[in-house]
Amino acid sequence: MRLLTIALVLIPAVAFAEDVTFSRGGPKAETAKQAIAGAIAASRGDMAPCWRKTQTAVDVAITTDASGAVTSAAARTDGPVAQCVAGILAVATLPKSAGAWSGVVTIAPVSASSGGDADLGALLGKHQAELRACQKVDPKANGIVEVDLRVHPDGTITDVAVSKSLSAALDACLTKALSKITLGDYHGKEVRYRLGLSFMGGGGDDSSSTGTTVNKRGPLEVGQMQPVIEAHRVAIDRCGAGVKASGTLIIRFTVRKDGTTKNLGVKQSIGDAKVEACVLDQFGKLVFPKATDETQVQFPLSFVAP
Repeated sequence: MRLLTIALVLIPAVAFAEDVTFSRGGPKAETAKQAIAGAIAASRGDMAPCWRKTQTAVDVAITTDASGAVTSAAARTDGPVAQCVAGILAVATLPKSAGAWSGVVTIAPVSASSGGDADLGALLGKHQAELRACQKVDPKANGIVEVDLRVHPDGTITDVAVSKSLSAALDACLTKALSKITLGDYHGKEVRYRLGLSFMGGGGDDSSSTGTTVNKRGPLEVGQMQPVIEAHRVAIDRCGAGVKASGTLIIRFTVRKDGTTKNLGVKQSIGDAKVEACVLDQFGKLVFPKATDETQVQFPLSFVAP
C-alpha cells in the first residue's frame, strides 16, 4: 500500500538510531537493528500524546514474527507513559527484513530527544514546491526516493545523498534543491535524517487530473495547512493498510478559527468504510494555525491497493 497526495508526498523524516536504541536483544544484524530503530523513530509522532505530562525515556519489550508484525509489546518502565507507548507499538508492523526477533528498545521522548527534531517533518513540508518541481526532469518517475541529509542548528542542510534512487536526473535535482534549503524556524541541534519522497509521475502538475487539487474557502492557505497534515503522515498512512481498491478519497472538513476541525465527512468515497473512518478520525485530531474566520476544505488522498 502507498498513500499518495497530489504529485509529491513528503513522508515524515525518519530519525536515525539516537532516538531509539536497543538495550537488550533485537535482530542479530546491525543493519537490521538500524532499520527497526528508524521505523520506530518514524512513528514517534504518534506517541507524542504519551509524553504530555513527563519527558522521560521509556523501555518497551517487543517481539515480532517473520513478517515484521508485532506480536507482543510490553512496558519495561513503570508508569503510564511506557504503557501508552507500548500500546501504540502493539499494533505496529516493522521492517520484515529483520525477521522474527525479541528485544527491549529505549525510546526518547518526542519533544526532548533532539531539541526540535519533531518539527522537521512540518518544516520540510513547507518546501514541497521546490522538491515537486524536480518531477519535471523525469516526468515518468513513480515510486519512493530516499535521501539522507544533515540538518545544522542554523537550519542549513548539508551532506545530501540519495540512498534509494528512481533516476540519476531526479537524484541530481533533489540533491541540488535540498542543498539550497534553509529551515528558518528550526531550533534543534545538528541531526542526521532520512527523508522519503513519493513521486507519482505526471510532471508534477497538480491540476492535470480530476480530484487531485486541494479546494478551500476561507482565510487559511493550502501552504499553511499542508505542513500540519504532513507532520501526521505516518498515522494517516496507516489508515490505508489493506485498502480494498485503488482510488482517490476526498474528505471535507471545516477548520474553526482556533485551528481545530469540525463537520468532517466524505465527499468522494473509495468504497472502503474502514479506511474512510480511520482517515476522518486522524483529520479530526489535527490542529491548524489560527485564523480570522473558518475555512472549509476538500482534501484528496489517493490510495494504491496492494
